[in-house]
Formats: sequence, C-alpha cells, structure tokens
Amino acid sequence: TDPSAYQVIVDPAAMARATAQRGPTTGFHHDALGACAEIFKLEVRAGSTLSGMCQDLYTQEDRPPLAEVVEAVARWNGLKSPDSLVIGQGLELPPLELLFPE
Repeated sequence: TDPSAYQVIVDPAAMARATAQRGPTTGFHHDALGACAEIFKLEVRAGSTLSGMCQDLYTQEDRPPLAEVVEAVARWNGLKSPDSLVIGQGLELPPLELLFPE
C-alpha cells in the first residue's frame, strides 16, 4: 500500500514504542501496557484498503495472520466488511493486545 493513501492522525512513533516493548512470546509486558496502549487514528484516503493499512502498521513477527488482524480491526471500527471503507472516514488501529486479549 502506498503510505500516501492514508493519513496518520496520531504520531506513528506510538507503534514503534509498542513494538519495542513487546515480550518475545507473551505480548506486551503488564508494566508497559499503559505506555503501549496507544491507538492509531487514520483517515481513509483514495486507494486505502484496511488490509494494506494493517500490513503496514502491524509488522510484528508473532502477530496473528493478516486476515485475522484485518477482521479484528474491522470489528473494532464497527465495519460491516473490511471492504466498506469510505474516503474521509476515520479509523482506529489499536495495539494487538486490545484486538486479541489473552
């Protein structure tokens, strides 16, 4: 996905901080949860796909399969389908531990 297809409204460094604090297999450390539980807010632009956004932003090696992440993000945002994006629509992409609580 071309990064110019969507606009990050929240500082993208949040995802880098969250990724840096992940444990090797246990997800986020409990004491880091407050600092890591930042939600990206994106604005849909022409050419945006939820799959592309998820692929770009959820890069952890131990993440669930991309299709599962896309479905979880769609549910989080109340979308009927991952394909039902509208230009200008705001989306939230929360950390994986919020999408897939243990």
